[in-house]
Amino acid sequence: MYAYTFALEINHTDIGTYNLLNKKLQPISMQFRLNNNGNKWKMEGRDNDTSDWANISCDKGCELRASTQKELNYYLKTLTTEEKQDKYEIGCIQNVANAFCKIVKKSNSSKIYTLVALVTGKPIPIFLKKIED
Repeated sequence: MYAYTFALEINHTDIGTYNLLNKKLQPISMQFRLNNNGNKWKMEGRDNDTSDWANISCDKGCELRASTQKELNYYLKTLTTEEKQDKYEIGCIQNVANAFCKIVKKSNSSKIYTLVALVTGKPIPIFLKKIED
């Protein structure tokens, strides 16, 4: 097993609106928005660009927090093959329902964003494409 450095943080550069992508990495009509009010992160979603935003975080007492090193390792293992894991860095914020993650390829600093569904037992990644800040 590899040891990963907790080098990435979700920060103000990650705030914005994202399209959810299907298995072929093509945008679908659903959108996701990450925002920060002071020190509190907020995740919202909507079915298309004309519907209202709705909170997709869970109920009260379920604030977003930085993922632990163990959680980061697990998500990276879910998202890539073991032989490629040392080529990436990962940072996530999460609650019991979802994790928002930024994965950066070390060789060229390219970013991949994903929303990870956590309520299914096994993390299910949904890839995202940032469309506006």
